[in-house]
Amino acid sequence: MKLYDGSKRWWIIVSVFAVILAVLGWFTFLVIKQHRDVEAVREYVSRVQSQLLADPRFKDVRLLGYSCDYVTHPYIPVAGTVPTQQDWDALQGFIRNSKSPVFISVRSVYIGSNQEPAKIQ
Repeated sequence: MKLYDGSKRWWIIVSVFAVILAVLGWFTFLVIKQHRDVEAVREYVSRVQSQLLADPRFKDVRLLGYSCDYVTHPYIPVAGTVPTQQDWDALQGFIRNSKSPVFISVRSVYIGSNQEPAKIQ
């Protein structure tokens, strides 16, 4: 009977240790992922922001950098104004073709100086 009790205790200790390692591994993965995403976004923003500023339609549009509500769902918020709905559509197409490392949110880009929200199609 004593052999069974010792074996049971050993398996409990091994199981608890395995759970602790799994949790620590998950958090380590999240930290590494976040650092990689931050670096990729920093490089992307420095490259793409200059292209946006070169186009007069997008002179008031700014990529705001890395943001996240949770590490596994990072995004780049974009803010500013464009003159027309066609320019907003062109901005959305430009962003879509720019090979962003994370999702880009253009909800804060307005049309004209009166801050009309864009019609998402």
